[in-house]
Amino acid sequence: MLRDIYSRYRGACTMLFRRQEDQAVFAGTAVLVHPDGYLLTASNLFNPQDELVVSPWESGRGFVPTDRDTITTYPTDTVLVNEERGLALLQLEDPLDINMPPHVIGKPDSIPTGSSVASLGYAFGYDHIYNQVIQSGIISARILSGNGTKLFLFDTMIHEGSRGGPLVNLKDRRIIGINYGKFKPHEAAQQSDGGSVSGDTNISYAVSIEYGMELLQGIEP
Repeated sequence: MLRDIYSRYRGACTMLFRRQEDQAVFAGTAVLVHPDGYLLTASNLFNPQDELVVSPWESGRGFVPTDRDTITTYPTDTVLVNEERGLALLQLEDPLDINMPPHVIGKPDSIPTGSSVASLGYAFGYDHIYNQVIQSGIISARILSGNGTKLFLFDTMIHEGSRGGPLVNLKDRRIIGINYGKFKPHEAAQQSDGGSVSGDTNISYAVSIEYGMELLQGIEP
């Protein structure tokens, strides 16, 4: 099952870079969710003024070397950002032949706690290891954050580079959330009274894909 999901999304799951002069600096992961070149990612991976580019998975590679000198990148525009929910909608400037699976958006409200999921992303991109990583887990809890955002907590510790990548329901192989990183209870609750707070957790979280659907609906004529 995980192998099928990896094959299904390896073309659509891209590296996200910020352009700085003549260099591309790794920012995280973005996932293609619409055949017109629209991608979703986490909005805290970049600043509004940043020039963004993406790089899709290079097919046909076996063991990926850690010393890749060149990366092919493609210009990307920031279309819409929902800072409150933490998601951003991007679009490729030019058409690009990427292997995108059909019907990628799932139904997040129908996913019960305990469901099996997979997260994908370029986990070690900040260390210049540009290889896509898949991890399995289960939905540990579904919560509303302090500002009412629907979050999926899952029992896998994803690495920084996987932020912005998809959280996929194993049952129907569709995206139910966008990965955001390690879950920090006091930040989610938006409370800090100076007292004791929960320490480090081994739980990660993703923002419900429904907020990404709202961004997509915002570009429809």
